[in-house]
Amino acid sequence: QEWLPGALATASDGQLTVIWQSVVRQYVEPKAWEAIELTVRQALETGHVRPVVWLRMEPGEDHVSGFGLTMQAAPDEPGRLLARCGDHGPPVAWECSAP
Repeated sequence: QEWLPGALATASDGQLTVIWQSVVRQYVEPKAWEAIELTVRQALETGHVRPVVWLRMEPGEDHVSGFGLTMQAAPDEPGRLLARCGDHGPPVAWECSAP
């Protein structure tokens, strides 16, 4: 959470920044997670100048059904499910189709 704002600040105009998170949410305290979400939301809001995509691979609500890979590219959109996968990735079942 501490390095993310600085890392995002170094992005150049027109440069796509991908924030990748993999099985980390459960280890972050609620206040720290709020700070991360705020930082990412602010970065997503500048997407017209500095595009940002947030990719997350985290357990789903039902841990038996595996993990979900989601993508968020705008501050007010929900994460778009791209794939379902195991806790270490494979096997991967892609869910998305071209818009």
